[in-house]
Amino acid sequence: DCPRLPEIARDRPRVGADAIWLGTGNVLDVDRLGFLSSVRRVSPGSTHGGLPELTPSLQWADGWQLYVAGALSALQIGPEAFNLAGAGACAARIVERLLEDERVTSGRCRHARWTPPSQREH
Repeated sequence: DCPRLPEIARDRPRVGADAIWLGTGNVLDVDRLGFLSSVRRVSPGSTHGGLPELTPSLQWADGWQLYVAGALSALQIGPEAFNLAGAGACAARIVERLLEDERVTSGRCRHARWTPPSQREH
């Protein structure tokens, strides 16, 4: 059974998550970030100046449950991606998308680790 995020307030939906990974740093080039190498092999995507092209909801690619926030989301968020206001903007977009996904709000976590969509059971 998946752990759930704590309820922030009454009457709000709960969101189940396999993992939330937060990282900081000063490398703004997805090709220089080793932890994204497996993602890039499966879904290289387009980059501009090292920044990935994300969906409007900050997903790595449509249908993926991999979201990018912070400085690497600058192509979608704009210059505020580099500061606290950008963190809030990223969170708002990601949460909006998560709440649209029935798999997430039902608490049915299907993967203990991130798995590319092409390798998932449907």
